Amino acid sequence: MQADQIRVFNAMYNLGIEEETFLKIEKVLKEFRVGITNLWKNDKYLIYIDHDKKNEINLKKFNNHELVVPSRIVCNVLFKGENIPDEATTIHQMLGHNYVEKWKYSRVAADEEELKDRIIERFVNRTEDIKGNDQLKAIYWLFNEKYDKADKKQIRMNIHTIIKVFSTKNRRTAIIRTHVREIVRHGCNMYGGPTYKQEEDENRLKVRTFKPSEEQYNYVRPGREFYKGIWIDDDLIGKVSPNELRVIAGDMKWITIMIVMISSVFLQQKTLQTYKTG
Repeated sequence: MQADQIRVFNAMYNLGIEEETFLKIEKVLKEFRVGITNLWKNDKYLIYIDHDKKNEINLKKFNNHELVVPSRIVCNVLFKGENIPDEATTIHQMLGHNYVEKWKYSRVAADEEELKDRIIERFVNRTEDIKGNDQLKAIYWLFNEKYDKADKKQIRMNIHTIIKVFSTKNRRTAIIRTHVREIVRHGCNMYGGPTYKQEEDENRLKVRTFKPSEEQYNYVRPGREFYKGIWIDDDLIGKVSPNELRVIAGDMKWITIMIVMISSVFLQQKTLQTYKTG
């Protein structure tokens, strides 16, 4: 819907939208924003702009008398204000535009600190890729910590390693680094195959928030290693190979293999059982 169409509805149904609101729409459309901006409401209607859908203007039937305008929705959080910190914008983009379903929110924040708390909850039970320093800095902003570069110490290949932990209000948020070596295919020959292959190393960063009801919660600390559902206890860190972990996870079947059982998955026990099959 265009602003001119809203003008027509305003005249036809006597909605009471003042010229100031239309000027505000024009101003907001010139700014870079993400999520949703709620601009105007009365007892029956709401005007909002969906920035993730190319600044789509919407006139919505509405009867939520508690909603404050202007207000914003980012990361599925209703923020009772208009000026969203740049870091919140970055995290909204990190979560992906499709994460917010049109006009919808699950939590409310009255100020910046509440906004941070609500966003942290969005990382519970979901792991997100961190792409670039801007996203990493935004995660540090959530916890009021000064950004420092991710720990570059040597970590083991193809095993997830927690390199940073933020703790707040019974939540532990982990930054996880994985050193991956992959065969990358370049180009295309006349037969449809790659012109050459090359081994390339890549360090990948992810973020996830854990809560006390999760079994992993007490084991979330810097230096912790894990592979899929298998978390490695302190005395075994660095001693169990990626191949052994793959076997436990059921990714590989060998005729003769050495299986290393680590805490019976999710650290139900703290023993190392080793045996041969074949």
